[in-house]
Amino acid sequence: MYPCSVAKLPENDHSLVYLKTTNGSDYVHANFIDGYKDPHRYIATQGPMVNTVTDFWYMVWQEKVSKIIMIANVIETGKCKCENSPIVVHCSAGIGRTGTVILFENAFEMSIQENQIDVLGLLFSMRKQRMNIVENYDQYTFVYHALVEALCIENTCTNSVTFLKKYSDLIKPDEETGMTRIRKQFQMLNDLPVQLLPKDIFAAYTVSNQAKNRNMHILPNYINAVYIDSYRHKNMFVATEYPLPETVIDFLRMVFEVKSKIIILLQSIPFSNEDYPLFWPANPQEENSPVPIKLIHIKSWDVKTFFASGYFNYFNSDEVLECIQK
Repeated sequence: MYPCSVAKLPENDHSLVYLKTTNGSDYVHANFIDGYKDPHRYIATQGPMVNTVTDFWYMVWQEKVSKIIMIANVIETGKCKCENSPIVVHCSAGIGRTGTVILFENAFEMSIQENQIDVLGLLFSMRKQRMNIVENYDQYTFVYHALVEALCIENTCTNSVTFLKKYSDLIKPDEETGMTRIRKQFQMLNDLPVQLLPKDIFAAYTVSNQAKNRNMHILPNYINAVYIDSYRHKNMFVATEYPLPETVIDFLRMVFEVKSKIIILLQSIPFSNEDYPLFWPANPQEENSPVPIKLIHIKSWDVKTFFASGYFNYFNSDEVLECIQK
């Protein structure tokens, strides 16, 4: 680790990208980073600012860049083979998330070519070209987690046209083990769980929150609910447990804060059991819900199929949420 002043020394300019312009400075905040056995494969740079946008695009044109990977709110990375020109990667400062992407690709490429991986050695080489690239422990360990998924989980993507045939192959028992490929897939998934650190679920272990968990092995941070992405949309679903008597208010507050219009229950609820409270009025005339919530209108109600649809007014507010419960 070196102080920032070291980066100012002339002998450490070896990896800088110089602008070949005649009417301005040749400096741009960017460095060439070698790929695995591929010199100058990347350009690591900071996100362009108002006064550097022109230099940024001049560099892109000068180096014949065909791919720009921006790692901020949006992450874009293609799966096609890279062209011979450098790939520009930037986040905000051009070291943390930028280095994470480059380190992962270099390590993955090394595993393909050499059948071995040296993540530390690759990062050491990268830091000779851009100071502090991959700047924290979380980013470094993320590379390892990503490599596990990339190398240990088979490619399961299937063309929709051939899906039926693929499925037929998956459910055939192996002649030696008797285990189907689809069961092997699921077993492999369970063998590679995402490990939450204690700091990630600290709130779930507090005394005030322990009573809010049905299962102390399934803990978020915090209400006991997590966002789940759909195929194309971020945070499309909220997965949660059925509310306990102590968490009904939290549950309903969450529904209104995220403006959820559909609640799906995937189990038969034993309402005779006090641990499974009915958190909405059974009909428009009742207001005996555990919290001040009023069912303004109901379209259908079937206890067997557990379907109700209506308009809920929450905590005597002026906001009315149309919510369908299935």
